[in-house]
Amino acid sequence: MGKEEVQEANTRRWSIGSEDLNLGLVKAGLAELLGTFMLILFCVGSANSRTLESLAGDAPNYFISISLAFGLGIGTIVHICGPVSGGNVNPAVSVALLLDARISLVRALVYIICQFAGGFFGAGVLYGLGNHQNISVDISGANGYNPDTLNGAQAFFLEAFGTMFLILTILASINERREHNKTYLTPLAIGISILIMHK
Repeated sequence: MGKEEVQEANTRRWSIGSEDLNLGLVKAGLAELLGTFMLILFCVGSANSRTLESLAGDAPNYFISISLAFGLGIGTIVHICGPVSGGNVNPAVSVALLLDARISLVRALVYIICQFAGGFFGAGVLYGLGNHQNISVDISGANGYNPDTLNGAQAFFLEAFGTMFLILTILASINERREHNKTYLTPLAIGISILIMHK
């Protein structure tokens, strides 16, 4: 990294983003939509397929397989979408990058809308591909917690700390002051942080 990039990091300012209104923003939004679609279809789909194969979801290999699917899947999605949009694929990431003045307000809003659209689209396709009528348990792939071991506040803070861990990993990976080249290590670090957070 050169001194120019470090200087740019020191002079970042928040922006509404009128300069972002171009074809590049459309491409970036579509990349976010596709990335979130793949996240839901493949990563959440892996949780569904593991549940379908073995409804006894307390075996260690059940959790390990889901952790690997999410960690490696999200790392790969970030690697695919990164050159076009940065590979946010998560509204929390887009909000964090907005607050850090790395993306404009307009870009953040477009990303978040596209991420929600991709999420709904992926969930619809995943639901359409499932064989739900013969299953008597919930296999939605949604996060949940056992109220016998956690209360609502504890579950909330676990999610909040997990999101903070992800955001800190991303900000550390793209920090210009570290003066390291942007390589495959950024999506790998992000994927490993996701893998660690999944039980």
